[in-house]
Amino acid sequence: MKTRAACLATRGFTLIEVLVALAIFAIMSGVAFRGLGAVIDARERITEDNRQWRDIAMAFSMIERDLAVAANRPGRSRDDLLVPPFAGNATELGRDIAPLQFSRMGEGNAPIRRVGYRLQGTTLQLLAYPSIDAAPGDEAVTYPLLEGVQRFSTRFLDASGNWQPRWPAAGEGPAARRGDPLPRAVEVGVALAGRGELTRVFALP
Repeated sequence: MKTRAACLATRGFTLIEVLVALAIFAIMSGVAFRGLGAVIDARERITEDNRQWRDIAMAFSMIERDLAVAANRPGRSRDDLLVPPFAGNATELGRDIAPLQFSRMGEGNAPIRRVGYRLQGTTLQLLAYPSIDAAPGDEAVTYPLLEGVQRFSTRFLDASGNWQPRWPAAGEGPAARRGDPLPRAVEVGVALAGRGELTRVFALP
């Protein structure tokens, strides 16, 4: 007497059984595809997140590198105006002043040069000036540092331990009366969409 399994093997699968098997396979394939899509999306988000954090770290690192070698050496703007060794949030120093601009020591035997940082649209830029004393036709070389920046802010710590909104310090405070050429520290803040405000404080030499 044939067993049930032997009978099934002999007669094969019915159309309904094949359709049921195909339906189950289709459902499992759809679930697997959605799971794979979710994994790919998560990987892309993590990759983009890591890229943005890397760019943020690099931008802050560039600012820290320049501030660490800030020099007490005034210069001249393209308008032939005397600019102080360190200028932050200044508006009266000529058309090519950046919100943060200062003199810095050159690498190796390179001369002292002028650098600046500004927000252009939503891009934080580094400005490298060809000479500390700019000629009328000189143009700064611009390097994009960070995209998606909504706000770029700076504050400056004077020798009395007070934070100043601009540098050289204005008004009648001790820093303004002393005419300190460089602040003791600089607070740099960048506001990024989806990240909020990121702030770092850099000590000057």
